[in-house]
Amino acid sequence: MNFGTDGEPHPAPYCTPDGTILTCDLGTRSNWALGLPNMVVEAKPGAEIGRSGKLTMTVTGDGIEPLVATPTVTVAEDVDLAVSVGDTKTGGHPGDAVAPPIMVTNTGTKPVSGAAFRLVGYGGLKSRDTFTNCGHERDDDQELFCRFDGELAPGATYVLSAAPLAVRDDADPSKDGSFSVMPFTGDDFDEAGTFPPLIKGTSDELKLVPRAAARRALTTDSNRANNLAFGRVDILGAPGGNPSPSTSASSTPAATPSASATTTAPGTGTGTGTGTGSGLPITGLPIGAIAAVGAAMLLLGGLSLALTRRRDGRSTT
Repeated sequence: MNFGTDGEPHPAPYCTPDGTILTCDLGTRSNWALGLPNMVVEAKPGAEIGRSGKLTMTVTGDGIEPLVATPTVTVAEDVDLAVSVGDTKTGGHPGDAVAPPIMVTNTGTKPVSGAAFRLVGYGGLKSRDTFTNCGHERDDDQELFCRFDGELAPGATYVLSAAPLAVRDDADPSKDGSFSVMPFTGDDFDEAGTFPPLIKGTSDELKLVPRAAARRALTTDSNRANNLAFGRVDILGAPGGNPSPSTSASSTPAATPSASATTTAPGTGTGTGTGTGSGLPITGLPIGAIAAVGAAMLLLGGLSLALTRRRDGRSTT
């Protein structure tokens, strides 16, 4: 199987699927350990989480006896752990511990219980062997495997609590070091059986800790000109034949306006109303509404003054 850029497995050109059987013609291989392809097994739709089944793998070739393996495959919840490296420039002198900005994110919608990663330092970098939850093979200071307990929340990003790499004492200052990191779920890592035989550190524990969220920026609204608005609702006749207020027998007929005027007020645009003069139309606004408008404007002015004073006196440190 080959994995495409979409992360999905696709049959390799030298493999032919036939139902549940996949036959691959590998040709001539000088090194079988590196020549075997990745085998991807997909559960049937509706298969229960935790259900297991046997898989038979047979390797045959000219001049060799068939090699048969029957691993057990267990259906598991599909999740996605993504790894990235921040833009922060990392440096160090020979002998210094180095904490590269490695970030592990649970991109899925479900929590992931436990995680692990394989970290490899190249060039002038080496792995540190002090952590009790990390291990390496004997006489190998380049590759480090770490196992983390705890739960990775959906959508959360985690960083390392300490420096897992160091600059070699004999590193050439004219050359940069590099590293690679590959994450695993805790279950995948445990299933591989890589961790138990490794040599573990004895001093402290390397952890995945939640990345600190960016501080929320303070906000203020300095433009008060658009912070007050009025609207009008026409009260029509109610169901059942009740007359509308304009036709009620107890209402007083309004005086017939002598003319209509179109007026413009600064900051309010152009409006058309009844009445005379250069001001905004006031026909239909009762005295109580006018008083309420005045109170609202007074309240808005006081609020503006209070916010302005608070803003002018706010410390920026």
